[in-house]
Amino acid sequence: MIKFNNLKTAAFAVFAALNFGPVQTISAKESISIVSSVNDLTPNQFLQLTSMCSNDPATTRRWRVRNHTTNPIAYTYSVYGTSVAGGGVALPGDNFFETPTQFSSSTGLPTANTTKIFWSVDGSNYQTVKASGGAQCEDAPVTCYAEEVISYEFTKRNDGTNLLATRTIGTNALGAPQNSDAPTSEATVNFAALGFGGNIVLKFGSPIKNGDGNDFKVFETTFGGPECARYPERVKAFASQDGCHYVYLDEGCQDTEFDLGPLAWAQYIKLVDASPIDASYNNSVADGYDVDGIMCLNGFEPNPVPSTLLQGAAAQAFDYIPEARQNGSAISPARTNPANAVGFPQNNNTINFVALGFGGTITLRFDYVIFDNPLANDLLVTETSFGNPSCSAYGERATFEGSLDGVSWTYLDELCLDGELDINAAGVIQYLRITDHSPASSFGGTADGYDVDGVTVINDCSAPSGSKISDNTMVADEVFGAEVFPNPFTNELNIQLITGDQDSKVTISVSNYLGQTVQMETVNVAKSSNTLHHLNLSNLNKGIYFLTIESNSSKETIKVVKN
Repeated sequence: MIKFNNLKTAAFAVFAALNFGPVQTISAKESISIVSSVNDLTPNQFLQLTSMCSNDPATTRRWRVRNHTTNPIAYTYSVYGTSVAGGGVALPGDNFFETPTQFSSSTGLPTANTTKIFWSVDGSNYQTVKASGGAQCEDAPVTCYAEEVISYEFTKRNDGTNLLATRTIGTNALGAPQNSDAPTSEATVNFAALGFGGNIVLKFGSPIKNGDGNDFKVFETTFGGPECARYPERVKAFASQDGCHYVYLDEGCQDTEFDLGPLAWAQYIKLVDASPIDASYNNSVADGYDVDGIMCLNGFEPNPVPSTLLQGAAAQAFDYIPEARQNGSAISPARTNPANAVGFPQNNNTINFVALGFGGTITLRFDYVIFDNPLANDLLVTETSFGNPSCSAYGERATFEGSLDGVSWTYLDELCLDGELDINAAGVIQYLRITDHSPASSFGGTADGYDVDGVTVINDCSAPSGSKISDNTMVADEVFGAEVFPNPFTNELNIQLITGDQDSKVTISVSNYLGQTVQMETVNVAKSSNTLHHLNLSNLNKGIYFLTIESNSSKETIKVVKN
């Protein structure tokens, strides 16, 4: 039986829709009450609502939802006596939302703007209510600093020895930088050394704004202030809105500034040491990039609208150079659309792929970078070959290279048909170059080489689409498909079952958010058919459920909502 944690599943999906509003900063030295276990509180204490100051109280009112637990909690809100309502997910700690200011129809003055939030725990509902104070915030500061260390993975010095313990205190990278390269005693060191190849992830209390020019500056400590050519302590910078999906910004040396590029704002900065280990460093022992602090240059972003960049799959295709089929003829035009290789693979062996031809190539770009997972493979490549052949019977093959900048390339592996890639050799990539390497002599005249259906990130921290939680994309010839509607539903779901070239026994099961199966049916569907199945769920209470559809060749789970 598959079990789901509905709060954790919903967290990232709803997080993308949140608008946190103008910023209330939290000092790095302030503490937020987060208990180690929800057993320390009663459920009605899990969330706390507070009225905050607003930049313009005549237009909007700002609210803080403090989550005192270590788990994300879905909530909804409404303004008393109005139709204003919304919702989100409260991550552990402080979260913010805004509501439009409400006015009395008789006096024209602002009302109390009383707002309630609602949440559920184990089927029981809870709420809390507050009236808005209508306070005016002071002007946002021009500068801001990192306030939390999310992760810190330091390595060794250039001679292979360990970093000094005084230089491995991650919190030294928080707050305002000292901005001094004057030598100091180890007891007063105020930076965090990364070591050669190490990294640190820092979170800002409020979003960094993407404004004119560069958006934040990283201060690095190099005693004595030698120039970069003599002491090339370098760093690669990445930025993220959710702490999961990062964009690569650039590489810099010592004190350096960065622009947020495609992101309108960012709340997480990841710094990765890129210092050349074989440099001389004035013939001294060096410990890589030393992070003194990060300062934003354009202040906070008051209205952080989440990015629409594609998560979890290749987003762009270019440098497509198709070669001929085995007999020397051109590939059919229907199979030469490079856009068919981007997004999530259909994986159903229709013409929704791009053919490379024998020796052809294509380059894919992801909107977000992919960091190597040292414990698992990183990318899933879906290739289309009709009839579900084995590699030994129909060995369409391709080589794969990865790159962070699209200029310098690292060989990753060679795959036959579908397969997984480990990007360990490259470390982090944003580009993937695929080149057909199929042995032409093993194929018939009209064979057109490796066919790219799509490339997805295996360990991406968000679901591929709004409601789909998992999809078995490991099946080489997934010819079964299903569509579910309406969603949300009232009493009955319609399930459109589409089969391919074989009969299918389809199991349909419904489970609640605890993973308990509440209803199950089995349907036999003939091959090459399109069947509409009606699933009566009138006996279920209103709420969120998970519908699993499993056939001979695929398994798919979809979140459904009963109103």
